[in-house]
Amino acid sequence: EYMGDQVRRAAREGQMAALLGGLVALGSAAGRQLLPIPTFSATVVRFASKKSGGSTRNRGGNRTGKRYGFKKIDGQFVHAGNILATQRVIRWHPGAHVGMGCN
Repeated sequence: EYMGDQVRRAAREGQMAALLGGLVALGSAAGRQLLPIPTFSATVVRFASKKSGGSTRNRGGNRTGKRYGFKKIDGQFVHAGNILATQRVIRWHPGAHVGMGCN
């Protein structure tokens, strides 16, 4: 009776593999009897209820901007050699008497 109750409870809790791991065959060769061996493997096993957090590293991506754009606006006085605008690709083309450089 004791063994049957334990097997039913283990089957209900999904612990059949843990219970069978703790059983040992004892007795005569004609009629063997399975007896439980008290082990810690027959205890209830809890699984993680949340996904564990992955490793966090300092990822680059947080650097300051390149400061592209217009440096002088319409109507502003400029000297020869002043930078009027900075750009990554050629978006604004120079007009009359204006050169394009790179720095």
